[in-house]
Amino acid sequence: MAKAKSKYVCPITKDQFIAKAKPIKVTLLMEPKVFGPGSFGYRASDGVKVELGDLVLHCNGNFNLTVRGSKPEKTESTEENAIGGTPVESTETDAVAKAA
Repeated sequence: MAKAKSKYVCPITKDQFIAKAKPIKVTLLMEPKVFGPGSFGYRASDGVKVELGDLVLHCNGNFNLTVRGSKPEKTESTEENAIGGTPVESTETDAVAKAA
């Protein structure tokens, strides 16, 4: 029988965190990585325990450093939508608007 994974319960509310939290420094070991779109750089992903007063917070961290200009130039085949072959255009403004 598989061992049940215990669920971590956050010991602090958002308001308590904002009132108590200060900037922290984190040391990362980043590994070389090729990202999905073909760009490359470095990636780190790890769990970190952060002490905040008498509390210990279990945090997850993910960090990417992409080398500027490393994304391959678009070609006709990468610009086509897989369904219907329609060209797909995206601008930085569009990406920001979609994320908001």
